[in-house]
Amino acid sequence: MDQSCYLEIANLTLAYGDHVALDRVELCLARGKVHVVLGEDGAGKTSLMKVLGGAIPAGAYTGELALAGEPLVPHSLADGVRAGISIVPRKIAVFERMSVADNVMISTWQRERRLIRMGRETERNAAALLEKWKFNIEVGAPVAALSTLQQRQLMIARALAIEPTLIVLDEPLFGIAGQHAASQLFWTVRRIVDHGITCLYLARRLAEAIQVADVVTVLRDGKVAGSWERPDWDEPAMLAAMASRRLGDRPPPKEDDFGEGGGWFGPLRETFDRWWKPGK
Repeated sequence: MDQSCYLEIANLTLAYGDHVALDRVELCLARGKVHVVLGEDGAGKTSLMKVLGGAIPAGAYTGELALAGEPLVPHSLADGVRAGISIVPRKIAVFERMSVADNVMISTWQRERRLIRMGRETERNAAALLEKWKFNIEVGAPVAALSTLQQRQLMIARALAIEPTLIVLDEPLFGIAGQHAASQLFWTVRRIVDHGITCLYLARRLAEAIQVADVVTVLRDGKVAGSWERPDWDEPAMLAAMASRRLGDRPPPKEDDFGEGGGWFGPLRETFDRWWKPGK
């Protein structure tokens, strides 16, 4: 494994039946950089995210993963969290019946395998985290009343609460309109890497990728189709690399919500929604 890579992916191959979602993918992420994986729907971005997070367990794919020079072999979402990997899914995923503070700190409860609200301690810790990352959100605010941007920021805060070394953002601008909101999210991403956290940013729009990335790798039909560093941006070449070669071949149903299909967030949300009330 290359010691210059904080995250290294070597010869990663994953298939769903006859459909090859990832085909001998090679990727190297340097520490403290924003590495954008750019690709159309069906390119394999979400499958890559699920492998790294442990939603697709080791053994379901071939190839090697390494984090900080050590083998990465996650068999579950909990393994991914313990390895220091945080995932922020594409779709908004929040607990609307819980407070902001509880939404932020629930990721630490999962890591510690407890579901006990610690009251004022939770609010203090959440407030400190929101202040550190400059998210203008009140800890006691009802989550349902937050804007889409604030709910996305809340999801990022929840991911940062476990103090990850690698964060994966799946199309964080999804559902968010306006250049001002986009600029706020890009500024947050730069703050994340300035704190030494490596960022894997999944995108399907070239304009978004080149605004935020230090490195862009294009994934097409499950294969790496090219990689560029910021001084060498070549937008026509990037666009050409993205174009699918699978003529007439539709990918399997898209599963772009990390919390669904066996993930931890969906079942947790259903459980809390049955009995949780703010302040309980």
